[in-house]
Amino acid sequence: MKVLIVGGAGEIGRYLIKDFSNHGHEVVVLDRATKTEEMEKLPITYLQGNLMDAALVNGSVQGTDVIINLAWSF
Repeated sequence: MKVLIVGGAGEIGRYLIKDFSNHGHEVVVLDRATKTEEMEKLPITYLQGNLMDAALVNGSVQGTDVIINLAWSF
């Protein structure tokens, strides 16, 4: 299953990323924050950018089975 976690660099997102990754799911993270050192070790795709970027958002949702939105601001 392909999971997109928007706002995944936050406290809750980091736990979800680990959990989904450990269960063999393909994880894509979209966040405006930079990728943490902890995330560097995980098999994820990290997209850094803003939710206001329509092209980035449209590209990130392609082929996604589940979207979890944890973003709290633009």
